[in-house]
Amino acid sequence: MKIAVVTVYHPFTNLGSFLQAYAINCVLSNMGHEVKFVKTGPHIMSALKLMTRINPKREFFLRFVKALNAMRDLSKLEFVSSDIAKTEADIIVFGSDEIWNVTNKFFQQPVFWGMTFENQPKICYAVSAGHARLEDFLSVSSLTSNIINFDNVFTRDTHTKTILEEQFHIESELVIDPTLLIDVSQLSQPIVIPERNYLLVYSYGLNPPMISIVKEFARRNNLKIISPCFWHHWADKVINCSALQFSTLIKNARYVFTTTFHGAIFSLVNHSQCCILPAREKVRSLCITLNSENRLINEDISLEQFEEIINQPFHVDHFEKNLLSLRTKSMKLLTKAIDSKRK
Repeated sequence: MKIAVVTVYHPFTNLGSFLQAYAINCVLSNMGHEVKFVKTGPHIMSALKLMTRINPKREFFLRFVKALNAMRDLSKLEFVSSDIAKTEADIIVFGSDEIWNVTNKFFQQPVFWGMTFENQPKICYAVSAGHARLEDFLSVSSLTSNIINFDNVFTRDTHTKTILEEQFHIESELVIDPTLLIDVSQLSQPIVIPERNYLLVYSYGLNPPMISIVKEFARRNNLKIISPCFWHHWADKVINCSALQFSTLIKNARYVFTTTFHGAIFSLVNHSQCCILPAREKVRSLCITLNSENRLINEDISLEQFEEIINQPFHVDHFEKNLLSLRTKSMKLLTKAIDSKRK
């Protein structure tokens, strides 16, 4: 079937958003479908906006390379306008990621709520409301009320599931992020690896005590601190990578420390010696789902506790057995939903 996907896919600002889009493309294509993404904005304008930001000036070259990498990643997907999708697609798949986070104005576009595709079958896979509350949904009911017009809704977290049940009386099954539906090798492309052993840190930012712990841990273990794409004054090196090179950097790191959702995913699926400081509740919930809560730390952790957690052995067989069970369940739900819409 011809499937149009409505999601967030911008590697200009978030590597994870592109990776989940690329993953759902792989999943649906592997099922034999023709997949195209509904374009939600001009890519060249996003690239120019990123490159022409004035501050901070120290990041200019980093932003320039990031924009080039983003355009290269986007070339691996096919895009159509919403008008073409409305006339040509057999089914519209929405999600995943936080496309129903109504506190983000970008997601207050009618296209994310199915209003553009009133007469077509609509499936929502691994959708998330992020940190939006029920009252936030009610404040934009002209958008959110359209949820009842979806044929199937599968959620990524219990918070979103609860909102749908309480407000819209929609019983939704929990499924895993698209990046967990396929082998990580399909999301990993080559990149030049740093010569010296390194601690990879993937975070939007850390508080001073946490920075001190990270730096001291790296010093004790004779490691370079590598930051993919984010400039941090305490990192030894910032590496400009594309979204599809991100996993390779993680796989080859001696240790990984992250605070983000997809940083956690790629640390775990690469069986990294890692610890995870959940910047948001969704990161904590993810680790619990993947039976990896032993990798979680708090901001008030000591250096000794940090060392103990990051050095624990990774029980690969246990992790992969649980992941296979989650993957099988999610794939069955998605396949059944799509097959039920065949004409």
